[in-house]
Parts: sequence; C-alpha cells; structure tokens
Amino acid sequence: QSQTFSDICSRVLIVDDVQTNRFVLSAILRKLAPNIAVFEADDGRGATQFVQNAQAGKHPSVDIILMDLHIPHMVRFVISIHFK
Repeated sequence: QSQTFSDICSRVLIVDDVQTNRFVLSAILRKLAPNIAVFEADDGRGATQFVQNAQAGKHPSVDIILMDLHIPHMVRFVISIHFK
C-alpha cells in the first residue's frame, strides 16, 4: 500500500526570505495534506530559534525543514549541521 505525503509528514518548517515563496509552498503543502501544520521562518536566525524552541519543548518539532538555498543570516550548510 502506498503512503501519502500526510502519512509521512505532519509538521513542516518552511525557511525562505521571500514571503511569496513561503505562501505558495504552504498552499501546495496544504493541498497535498490538508491537516498539515506549516510553520515559517524568514531567515536562518528564525529557523534556528524555532528548532531550539522545539528542542526545549516549547512546541512540537517538525518532521521536515524546507529551506531556501540562499537565506539571510546564516549559510545553509552551517544551519543544516546546526539542526542535526
């Protein structure tokens, strides 16, 4: 039996400095999985803070982080290692 996107992923963090990109991606994800929880950050600092808050138990963690290749305030490779 095949799995749907919502079977695999229920919480997503979108990291992109362009609001239109976040809006479009969020709309696509909600169409694929209507019950998905989508969180957003507009730069590396916001993404790092979100992940740190999740690790501290302030809110649930996400299943996947979708990140722009060029985000302000942090190099993507550094932020990817930081999230591990």
